[in-house]
Amino acid sequence: MTIPAVIQIVVSSGSGPQPATLADFEVGHGEFAGPVVAVSANTPWALSISATSPTWTATSTFPGVAARSDKPASDLRWSLDAASFTPLDVAGRQLATGGGTNAAISRLTWRVLYDLTLDTPGDYAMTVLFTVTAP
Repeated sequence: MTIPAVIQIVVSSGSGPQPATLADFEVGHGEFAGPVVAVSANTPWALSISATSPTWTATSTFPGVAARSDKPASDLRWSLDAASFTPLDVAGRQLATGGGTNAAISRLTWRVLYDLTLDTPGDYAMTVLFTVTAP
């Protein structure tokens, strides 16, 4: 009998961001609950997070005003403790590591940076990639 390395990642959807308010712009950011990421494995593993693009996808929604096409991925920040936030980037960052486990869980909090002088009206989207590897 052979027992292979087995790794599973499950990512919940979390809550999405609410539309930005003037109060969000005044403090420079808005925060919302991110997904819960669970890893189950019978081998050591590493979980990382990255953006799939260096900029957000922006769609104009206000007549005569172009949505900001250069909003950087780093305007989306993540945290495991809801206190210290790390900018998202395409290079990726390690979220967690573990050994054989039945569902090591990480709960994320998102923070979106807002700037009244740069962030024009529009619909903005960012694809976030979670990757689990076995070293």
